Amino acid sequence: MRPVQLGRARSLPALALILLAATPALAAPRAWTLLPTPPAAPAPTADGHVAVSGDASIYWASYGDTPTTTTISAPVVLLHGGLGSGDDFAFQIPALVAATPAHRTIAIDTRGHGRSTLGTSALSYHAMGEDVVAVLDALHIERAVLVGWSDGGTTALDVAVSHPTRVAGLAILDANADSSGLIPHRAAASATFDAYAARAKSEFSRLSLAPGTSTRWVALHRALRPVWAAKGGRSTSALHALAIPTAIIAGAHDEIIRQGHFATLAKRIPGAKLVIIPDASHFALWQTPDAVTAAILDLLARVTPPPADP
Repeated sequence: MRPVQLGRARSLPALALILLAATPALAAPRAWTLLPTPPAAPAPTADGHVAVSGDASIYWASYGDTPTTTTISAPVVLLHGGLGSGDDFAFQIPALVAATPAHRTIAIDTRGHGRSTLGTSALSYHAMGEDVVAVLDALHIERAVLVGWSDGGTTALDVAVSHPTRVAGLAILDANADSSGLIPHRAAASATFDAYAARAKSEFSRLSLAPGTSTRWVALHRALRPVWAAKGGRSTSALHALAIPTAIIAGAHDEIIRQGHFATLAKRIPGAKLVIIPDASHFALWQTPDAVTAAILDLLARVTPPPADP
């Protein structure tokens, strides 16, 4: 034997272990940096279109049994984000239908999005809010719980301020009330937003009911740019008059909205509950769907408390 060589051979594994310990392990991607693909939306119980101002046609889809007007609790109306559609709530819809049989769940495609047409009027959060009210009118719904994500959340806030008697509760998910809540230019540098835009374009092609999908997609982008770039919005100072159960739900790693803005919304709306989801970004409804659904169900319990035990 050659002791020196044997000792040298024995030292190699130890050296390898030292180097391995000194080298950072390749960490798995954080949940908030990924963009899971939601499942296909369930088939609606009923659906249709409502003609609104500016020659637009707004698509709605209703899920679950429809209680009679004497037994119905405030329906849940789902409002998606920019470039998306009501199908974006595919993770939440089955859970809402199963857990809240007293509620009717309705998803709306915003003007120009999905199966709705853009029409001739200028796009704005207020215009989109008036479209929501038009759908409520057409479906003979006096009051609804509005669940809005991103642009849909901003639209829901506008409806609540403009038509307070029509809103029974609010779940605002990763949305800002006005431009002061935005982090400028962050979406342009975000891989999750790039992935979302690509998926949204594919979904638009699948859902669009009118010919000229490519042209309509470009027109939607043009209509949305001034909406996103506009200063102001629905000022947080207008929210103090809201007297409805409210949940402000947000991912702790939201790419485009300041965390302090979520706290401001919760502070300005009396009794609002702030729910920050640790492992999520602006796309919490896909990244942590169970946590988002739980927060919505918690809100619904505050809107319509369960009956007391006999």
